[in-house]
Amino acid sequence: ENLTALDEVDEGLELEDSEVMLNWKTGNLTPRPVRFSRGCSGVIRHPSVTTEAECFKLFITTSTIDLIVTETNSYAQSLRQKCNNAGKLAKWVDTTVAELYVFLAVFFFTMGLVKKNNIRDYWTTNPLLATPFFGTVFSQDRFLLLLRCLHFSNTTSTDPLRKIPKTIKWYRKLFFYVLDVAVFNSYVVHRQLTGQEMTYPQFRENLVHQLMEEYHT
Repeated sequence: ENLTALDEVDEGLELEDSEVMLNWKTGNLTPRPVRFSRGCSGVIRHPSVTTEAECFKLFITTSTIDLIVTETNSYAQSLRQKCNNAGKLAKWVDTTVAELYVFLAVFFFTMGLVKKNNIRDYWTTNPLLATPFFGTVFSQDRFLLLLRCLHFSNTTSTDPLRKIPKTIKWYRKLFFYVLDVAVFNSYVVHRQLTGQEMTYPQFRENLVHQLMEEYHT
């Protein structure tokens, strides 16, 4: 849902081919086997409060969001240096855990419920298309900056694959796929813990409301 929006804000990711140097090797590769343990599978610790938001945080924890915040801020600063602190990146202000939770709620959940042809249409003032809610949470510039700078790994890494624009975009799309799986798993856990009969769309809507109430100021 709305993953094509990631392709609309990648102008800051383009690098010259000369910046990426790869050394390829030939030969047989034997991957290491992945060993799973039954004793460590599933949800080990149940939340003390079984709300939709707390079940969600079993999978997308505050520490995970804090790591993304750190790397996003670092990546934004590196982009500012590359563009000589010009353009909309000059307006960058470091994000926070609270803002990123709200960003995820708006981007992944709410935009999944309200479909539009272009991501900028969510801020249109056309009375036939307007959805005022989005403008009360984020300005268009701030939201697109967060989407452009969203990052998950150390920007100082020497791994050349991390510098390829398509790889960065792939990481983002993979993250939102994992996020979708986490939401569904939290829905399953919530039903098991509470016994409530609730549809998946209703769970997602409740999750959005709770994240907004907790983190949006």
